[in-house]
Amino acid sequence: MREIVSAYSTVEVRRCRGYLDKEMRSRETRWGEFKFFIGMAKRTGGPILELACGACRVSMVLAKAGFRVWGLEASPSMIRLGRKALDRLPERVKNRVHLVKGDMCNFGPHDFGDRKFPLVIIPYTSFTFNFDRLATKILLSSSSILDSVEYGKKWEGLFLKQATDCVKSIISVLNPKGIFVVDNPQMRGEFWKMASRKFGFSYSIMEPYDFDDVPVLVGKKLF
Repeated sequence: MREIVSAYSTVEVRRCRGYLDKEMRSRETRWGEFKFFIGMAKRTGGPILELACGACRVSMVLAKAGFRVWGLEASPSMIRLGRKALDRLPERVKNRVHLVKGDMCNFGPHDFGDRKFPLVIIPYTSFTFNFDRLATKILLSSSSILDSVEYGKKWEGLFLKQATDCVKSIISVLNPKGIFVVDNPQMRGEFWKMASRKFGFSYSIMEPYDFDDVPVLVGKKLF
Protein backbone atom coordinates (compact mmCIF):
# COMPACT_ATOMS: atom_id res chain seq x y z
CA MET A 1 0.00 0.00 0.00
CA ARG A 2 1.26 3.50 -0.80
CA GLU A 3 2.32 5.85 1.97
CA ILE A 4 -0.63 7.71 3.45
CA VAL A 5 -0.54 11.38 4.39
CA SER A 6 -1.88 11.74 7.94
CA ALA A 7 -4.69 14.26 8.33
CA TYR A 8 -3.60 14.97 11.90
CA SER A 9 -0.84 17.30 13.04
CA THR A 10 1.37 16.44 16.02
CA VAL A 11 -0.52 18.97 18.14
CA GLU A 12 -3.88 17.45 17.24
CA VAL A 13 -2.70 13.96 18.12
CA ARG A 14 -1.46 15.25 21.48
CA ARG A 15 -4.81 16.91 22.17
CA CYS A 16 -6.67 13.69 21.37
CA ARG A 17 -4.98 12.03 24.32
CA GLY A 18 -7.90 13.60 26.14
CA TYR A 19 -10.15 10.88 24.76
CA LEU A 20 -8.40 8.51 27.17
CA ASP A 21 -9.43 10.67 30.13
CA LYS A 22 -13.01 10.34 31.37
CA GLU A 23 -13.40 14.01 32.24
CA MET A 24 -12.09 15.23 28.88
CA ARG A 25 -14.09 12.64 26.96
CA SER A 26 -17.36 13.85 28.50
CA ARG A 27 -16.59 17.43 27.43
CA GLU A 28 -15.72 16.35 23.88
CA THR A 29 -18.92 14.34 23.36
CA ARG A 30 -21.59 16.04 21.27
CA TRP A 31 -25.06 15.53 22.72
CA GLY A 32 -26.93 12.72 21.04
CA GLU A 33 -23.99 11.60 18.88
CA PHE A 34 -23.38 8.25 20.56
CA LYS A 35 -27.10 7.59 20.86
CA PHE A 36 -27.50 8.18 17.12
CA PHE A 37 -24.71 5.83 16.07
CA ILE A 38 -25.85 3.11 18.47
CA GLY A 39 -29.34 3.47 17.01
CA MET A 40 -28.00 3.09 13.46
CA ALA A 41 -26.05 0.01 14.56
CA LYS A 42 -29.17 -1.54 16.08
CA ARG A 43 -31.06 -0.80 12.87
CA THR A 44 -28.50 -2.45 10.58
CA GLY A 45 -26.66 -4.96 12.75
CA GLY A 46 -22.92 -5.60 12.70
CA PRO A 47 -20.13 -5.69 11.99
CA ILE A 48 -19.62 -1.95 11.56
CA LEU A 49 -16.82 -0.19 9.69
CA GLU A 50 -15.70 3.18 11.07
CA LEU A 51 -13.54 5.26 8.74
CA ALA A 52 -11.00 7.73 10.14
CA CYS A 53 -11.62 6.14 13.53
CA GLY A 54 -8.87 8.17 15.23
CA ALA A 55 -8.36 7.19 18.87
CA CYS A 56 -11.44 4.92 18.80
CA ARG A 57 -13.78 7.40 20.51
CA VAL A 58 -16.88 6.09 18.68
CA SER A 59 -15.63 2.55 18.10
CA MET A 60 -15.32 2.02 21.87
CA VAL A 61 -18.89 3.16 22.45
CA LEU A 62 -20.21 0.77 19.79
CA ALA A 63 -18.12 -2.08 21.19
CA LYS A 64 -19.50 -1.45 24.68
CA ALA A 65 -22.98 -1.66 23.16
CA GLY A 66 -22.14 -5.17 21.93
CA PHE A 67 -21.19 -4.56 18.29
CA ARG A 68 -18.10 -5.75 16.42
CA VAL A 69 -16.29 -2.80 14.85
CA TRP A 70 -13.54 -2.50 12.29
CA GLY A 71 -11.72 0.83 12.44
CA LEU A 72 -9.71 2.24 9.52
CA GLU A 73 -7.20 4.98 10.38
CA ALA A 74 -4.31 6.54 8.45
CA SER A 75 -2.38 7.98 11.39
CA PRO A 76 -0.03 5.55 13.24
CA SER A 77 -0.09 7.91 16.24
CA MET A 78 -3.87 7.74 16.42
CA ILE A 79 -3.82 3.96 16.12
CA ARG A 80 -1.41 3.79 19.06
CA LEU A 81 -3.74 5.99 21.12
CA GLY A 82 -6.68 3.83 20.10
CA ARG A 83 -4.93 0.65 21.20
CA LYS A 84 -4.03 2.28 24.51
CA ALA A 85 -7.66 3.25 25.05
CA LEU A 86 -8.89 -0.22 24.10
CA ASP A 87 -6.46 -1.81 26.57
CA ARG A 88 -8.43 -0.13 29.36
CA LEU A 89 -11.62 -1.95 28.40
CA PRO A 90 -12.71 -5.40 29.56
CA GLU A 91 -11.23 -8.12 27.35
CA ARG A 92 -14.59 -9.13 25.89
CA VAL A 93 -15.25 -5.53 24.78
CA LYS A 94 -11.70 -4.88 23.55
CA ASN A 95 -11.85 -7.98 21.35
CA ARG A 96 -14.82 -6.57 19.44
CA VAL A 97 -12.66 -3.81 17.89
CA HIS A 98 -10.18 -4.46 15.05
CA LEU A 99 -7.90 -1.61 13.91
CA VAL A 100 -6.49 -1.39 10.38
CA LYS A 101 -4.03 1.20 9.07
CA GLY A 102 -5.36 2.45 5.76
CA ASP A 103 -6.50 5.27 3.52
CA MET A 104 -10.22 6.08 3.46
CA CYS A 105 -9.80 7.02 -0.21
CA ASN A 106 -8.44 3.61 -1.14
CA PHE A 107 -9.71 0.45 0.56
CA GLY A 108 -11.82 -2.61 -0.19
CA PRO A 109 -13.16 -5.86 1.31
CA HIS A 110 -9.67 -7.42 1.12
CA ASP A 111 -8.50 -4.99 3.83
CA PHE A 112 -10.98 -6.55 6.26
CA GLY A 113 -10.65 -10.25 5.52
CA ASP A 114 -13.02 -10.02 2.53
CA ARG A 115 -15.79 -8.77 4.81
CA LYS A 116 -18.62 -6.54 3.74
CA PHE A 117 -20.60 -4.39 6.14
CA PRO A 118 -24.24 -3.46 6.70
CA LEU A 119 -23.10 -0.12 8.14
CA VAL A 120 -20.14 2.18 7.38
CA ILE A 121 -19.74 5.41 9.37
CA ILE A 122 -17.55 8.51 9.20
CA PRO A 123 -18.23 10.39 12.45
CA TYR A 124 -17.35 13.90 13.55
CA THR A 125 -16.53 15.77 10.32
CA SER A 126 -13.73 13.38 9.28
CA PHE A 127 -15.02 13.26 5.69
CA THR A 128 -13.74 16.84 5.33
CA PHE A 129 -10.16 15.51 5.42
CA ASN A 130 -10.78 14.45 1.81
CA PHE A 131 -10.98 18.00 0.59
CA ASP A 132 -9.21 20.09 3.17
CA ARG A 133 -5.93 19.20 4.87
CA LEU A 134 -4.85 16.32 2.67
CA ALA A 135 -5.45 18.28 -0.51
CA THR A 136 -3.74 21.35 0.89
CA LYS A 137 -0.68 19.40 2.06
CA ILE A 138 -0.27 17.75 -1.31
CA LEU A 139 -0.68 20.96 -3.26
CA LEU A 140 1.60 23.01 -1.02
CA SER A 141 4.34 20.46 -1.60
CA SER A 142 4.09 21.03 -5.35
CA SER A 143 6.42 23.60 -6.90
CA SER A 144 4.14 23.90 -9.94
CA ILE A 145 1.58 26.10 -8.18
CA LEU A 146 2.03 29.49 -9.80
CA ASP A 147 -1.00 31.55 -8.77
CA SER A 148 -4.23 31.41 -6.81
CA VAL A 149 -6.35 30.56 -9.87
CA GLU A 150 -4.22 27.54 -10.74
CA TYR A 151 -4.11 26.52 -7.08
CA GLY A 152 -7.92 26.74 -6.83
CA LYS A 153 -8.45 24.57 -9.89
CA LYS A 154 -5.99 21.92 -8.72
CA TRP A 155 -7.40 21.99 -5.18
CA GLU A 156 -10.96 21.47 -6.43
CA GLY A 157 -9.87 18.70 -8.79
CA LEU A 158 -8.01 16.91 -6.02
CA PHE A 159 -10.96 17.28 -3.65
CA LEU A 160 -13.31 15.75 -6.19
CA LYS A 161 -10.97 12.83 -6.82
CA GLN A 162 -10.39 12.11 -3.12
CA ALA A 163 -14.05 12.45 -2.16
CA THR A 164 -15.13 10.32 -5.13
CA ASP A 165 -12.55 7.64 -4.31
CA CYS A 166 -13.75 7.62 -0.71
CA VAL A 167 -17.38 7.09 -1.72
CA LYS A 168 -16.38 4.44 -4.27
CA SER A 169 -14.48 2.55 -1.57
CA ILE A 170 -17.44 2.79 0.82
CA ILE A 171 -19.84 1.33 -1.73
CA SER A 172 -17.40 -1.50 -2.46
CA VAL A 173 -17.55 -2.75 1.15
CA LEU A 174 -21.28 -2.33 1.77
CA ASN A 175 -23.66 -5.26 1.85
CA PRO A 176 -26.53 -5.11 -0.65
CA LYS A 177 -28.76 -2.27 0.56
CA GLY A 178 -26.20 -1.46 3.24
CA ILE A 179 -26.14 2.00 4.84
CA PHE A 180 -23.36 4.56 5.26
CA VAL A 181 -23.37 7.66 7.45
CA VAL A 182 -21.29 10.80 6.88
CA ASP A 183 -21.34 13.24 9.78
CA ASN A 184 -21.15 16.85 8.54
CA PRO A 185 -20.67 15.94 4.84
CA GLN A 186 -19.93 19.54 3.76
CA MET A 187 -22.14 19.57 0.68
CA ARG A 188 -20.34 21.11 -2.28
CA GLY A 189 -22.38 21.84 -5.38
CA GLU A 190 -23.66 18.75 -7.14
CA PHE A 191 -21.16 16.29 -5.65
CA TRP A 192 -23.56 14.02 -3.77
CA LYS A 193 -26.06 13.98 -6.61
CA MET A 194 -23.30 12.99 -9.01
CA ALA A 195 -21.90 10.35 -6.65
CA SER A 196 -25.31 8.80 -5.98
CA ARG A 197 -25.97 8.37 -9.70
CA LYS A 198 -22.48 7.04 -10.39
CA PHE A 199 -22.29 4.51 -7.55
CA GLY A 200 -25.93 3.55 -7.09
CA PHE A 201 -27.16 4.82 -3.74
CA SER A 202 -29.92 7.03 -2.40
CA TYR A 203 -29.33 9.54 0.38
CA SER A 204 -31.02 11.96 2.74
CA ILE A 205 -29.79 14.72 5.05
CA MET A 206 -30.90 14.87 8.66
CA GLU A 207 -30.04 16.70 11.89
CA PRO A 208 -30.14 13.90 14.48
CA TYR A 209 -28.26 15.41 17.40
CA ASP A 210 -29.78 17.08 20.44
CA PHE A 211 -28.06 20.40 19.81
CA ASP A 212 -27.11 22.69 16.94
CA ASP A 213 -27.96 22.05 13.29
CA VAL A 214 -25.17 19.59 12.43
CA PRO A 215 -26.03 17.91 9.09
CA VAL A 216 -25.63 14.15 8.75
CA LEU A 217 -25.89 12.34 5.40
CA VAL A 218 -27.37 8.83 5.41
CA GLY A 219 -26.87 6.89 2.19
CA LYS A 220 -28.33 3.53 1.24
CA LYS A 221 -26.85 1.21 -1.40
CA LEU A 222 -29.52 0.44 -3.98
CA PHE A 223 -28.49 -3.09 -4.87
